[in-house]
Amino acid sequence: MTDKQNSNQKPPPIPWRMQDDKSILFFARDDVTVRAAWTTPTEHTIEMWRDSDGVMIPPAQGNMGKITWRKELAAYARTYLNPPAGKDEEKPKDTVPHLDEDLGRIATALGIPALADLLKEEEGRSLVDRLVECVEEAGELFITPEGRAHAALDIDGHTETLPLDDRHFETWLRGYFYETEKVRLEAQAAASYDRIIEQLGAMAAEQTIPVKRPPVLRAQTITDAISQLKSMALFAKRVEKVHLRGAPHGDKIYVDLGTEAWDAIEVDAEGWRLVEKPPVRFVRVSGMLPLPYPTRDGSVGDLREILTFTEAEQDEKAWRLVLAWLVQALRFGREEYPVLVLLGGHGTAKSTTSRLIRTIVDPSEVTDIRKPKTEEEVHIDAENSWVLALDNVSGLQQWVSDVVCRISTGSAMTKRTQYTNRGREIFKASRPQILNGISEVATAGDLLRRSLLINLPLVEEYKEKEEIYAELEEKHASILGALLDAVSAGLESIAVRVPVTDKLPDMADFSKWAIRTEMALGGEPGSFMEAYKDAHGEATATVLESEAISAILFKFAQTFKGRPNAWVGTVEELRQALNNAQPDEDLKRSDDWPSTAKALGSKLNRVKPALAEVGIHIEEAPKSSAGKRRRVYFEAPEGADDSGGE
Repeated sequence: MTDKQNSNQKPPPIPWRMQDDKSILFFARDDVTVRAAWTTPTEHTIEMWRDSDGVMIPPAQGNMGKITWRKELAAYARTYLNPPAGKDEEKPKDTVPHLDEDLGRIATALGIPALADLLKEEEGRSLVDRLVECVEEAGELFITPEGRAHAALDIDGHTETLPLDDRHFETWLRGYFYETEKVRLEAQAAASYDRIIEQLGAMAAEQTIPVKRPPVLRAQTITDAISQLKSMALFAKRVEKVHLRGAPHGDKIYVDLGTEAWDAIEVDAEGWRLVEKPPVRFVRVSGMLPLPYPTRDGSVGDLREILTFTEAEQDEKAWRLVLAWLVQALRFGREEYPVLVLLGGHGTAKSTTSRLIRTIVDPSEVTDIRKPKTEEEVHIDAENSWVLALDNVSGLQQWVSDVVCRISTGSAMTKRTQYTNRGREIFKASRPQILNGISEVATAGDLLRRSLLINLPLVEEYKEKEEIYAELEEKHASILGALLDAVSAGLESIAVRVPVTDKLPDMADFSKWAIRTEMALGGEPGSFMEAYKDAHGEATATVLESEAISAILFKFAQTFKGRPNAWVGTVEELRQALNNAQPDEDLKRSDDWPSTAKALGSKLNRVKPALAEVGIHIEEAPKSSAGKRRRVYFEAPEGADDSGGE
């Protein structure tokens, strides 16, 4: 090969490699490595070093597109790369004879749009914009009737509903953004590489282009994106209800199994079945555990054996009430749920029984709670579980009793939104509840009228808790299936309009449902009402026994039989009359005895329904100059002896 042929031969392509920091390494001839990065849209930062001797040239900044600056850069680099001139040499020996040419080829490469794009920071949409787009691509936004914003997201072939202000949504958003952004950046890098090959041709030696990493999302970025999504949901005004654990829909009931597939059980008058995509919006909460897939091979009797109810008459009645409570707990979307009150001394397994019953319809990591400290705390607990269970309650303060009553029949509470002057948060719940304790945990009349009092039997055969829970786990699916059969029977009874002719007590909606389902649960016609009336009578007795004025008021009212013969007077006059009739001076000096008209009025309001059950009626009477007056008289309850005996 001649020297002329050598001079005309094109130099080999300069190998290059993209760096994670968006710079590019060019491996030039003469063992020189050049690192190039964009500083501004028109300037580059250039670093050079020689690997053979480790000589480093300090960074220089300039426009690689200008020939004059490249010449200055080459001369600057040679002051480091070339050795000093010898005694007999006019200038130093050039150890990098190809540097000028290679810098020109690097400048050409940096001028290629595809390669330049890889070096520059990505412009365009902000991270907040991209996060909002992620949510819009994955699902749809809506608000609940209470004004809370949610997202219904298509995930792995099913729909998940998440509140925007919940940490689970933030976690999902971070993860979803990372995955979608990673795919986008990989596609972007592949497209850029194809353009580089097309534009550089032979200069583009085979290279692996590193893919940019998705950016780390700062907390403020997430906060801004969620705030924007909330505004979008509120502005769109798409209102939908969300449901926890179960929901009614038309003439059907849907039970969220709590599985990763977000499937549900559909129940109607024809039976029950598994559906993959229920037509209602379910939400999940922390600690919520999945229900088993129900089976059709069991009966509710399996649960009775686990709960140790005997065949004794009292236990049979208690068992009827437990079953009635369970099927009502599976009738989602009602505004009336009785409070199951489990009573018993040591050795009756109150806490375990409560947890087992709760697990049947609403398994959770948090099986029960201790006595709450604030009304807000109770409502938050109710919002985060379908069944609310209070464990080992020795007595309820009046405000706790009132809150339990309101949640039993549908309750709403508002509080000021933090960091606002006028904003209000709404807590709304209607929930099945369980209370358990050694003595009468509930004595307020309003609560007892909403309660099912169960006196638990002593456990005759001791079992380890692990063994009991293992039995439930084994039978849970078949027990749930049997309860769903009963729910279906109740829906069929409604569909064909079977009349309920029984005289209904308080909690009429619950009582009707219990009557419609009792035969499907193995009971005889009328068995529920018999058990309910007994429990109701016990509740009435409990209310009256809890108030010191009850006995003397009963005797006092018996002397005024019939409304025409009623005693009429102010509350203070009634208090004085009761004082005169009560011979126990110690009782009158105690805190249990009303020392003022206001205290007596408060006690009368609490026990008035229970008093009416035993024939004592207290009514408003026309005002007099002395103020408001009451009418008190005795009238024997229907079917009772007119002698006035309890």
